[in-house]
Amino acid sequence: MTLGDSLKDAPQHRRSRCGGVRAPAREAMKFLQRLQSPDQRAAYRVEATGEDAKLWVGLSTGPAEAQLEDISARGCGFTLPREAAEGLAVGNELVLRLLVGGAGMPQLFVRAILRNRIDQEDADATRFGAEFLDPDRLYTQLKEPLRLYSPPGGARRAPPASPRGRPLRARFHLPGRKAPRSIALHDLSSSGLSVSLRPENDVAFPREGPIRVSFTLPVDAVEVALVVRFVHSTMIEGRRRVGFRIDPERTKDVEVQSETILRYVLDRQRHLLSKG
Repeated sequence: MTLGDSLKDAPQHRRSRCGGVRAPAREAMKFLQRLQSPDQRAAYRVEATGEDAKLWVGLSTGPAEAQLEDISARGCGFTLPREAAEGLAVGNELVLRLLVGGAGMPQLFVRAILRNRIDQEDADATRFGAEFLDPDRLYTQLKEPLRLYSPPGGARRAPPASPRGRPLRARFHLPGRKAPRSIALHDLSSSGLSVSLRPENDVAFPREGPIRVSFTLPVDAVEVALVVRFVHSTMIEGRRRVGFRIDPERTKDVEVQSETILRYVLDRQRHLLSKG
């Protein structure tokens, strides 16, 4: 799906003066879930005004509430009361706290650098343009089931493989066992994973409580260490398919690890598609 095809379904679009596509914040946050690559996200600018869009700017005197005007994957525009804007200059680095999409959405924290400042005569506020220094955090901070990397129908997933093309094996640290159990992964996504077990190799996974799982992605030998929880168990063609979701509260650096997995999954999907 191209960006042009995706935008056909976006509600009430219009062009902004900054060149992006703009849409009401609440609907746009839902629509962002359909953008399937960083390149597509970068072209989508959301008009973020009203009660469903809030921004606080970290100042030396404490957080100051600003009026969020618009937001994209790479930055945002906002206005500050003139008094709060005193001392801020282009090039300053700030920490922004965002709430876009209403009270049901989590608050997001992102580092940014001021790229422009517009002072208007006879105006009580000053407009700023900020560029995010770590833009992917805008997406990877979102917890399940709100992670924006997940397109409709679930997260992008792929069967992981070792450098030799064999199923990638993961180490499951199960209760009551000193040594981890090595099990081949059936598929992998930025939000979870699954295994497919023959009856003679079945494993009694705990239905409650966390399970530690670790594996090495073949790209650059990246070590991944997750905490997962049991989701489902289904018999498919004589094998038991067991699914797990990543526990974002217990997994260390979950944003970074989910992003690493996502990049691998996208590369893996492209590789499989190229083979026909």
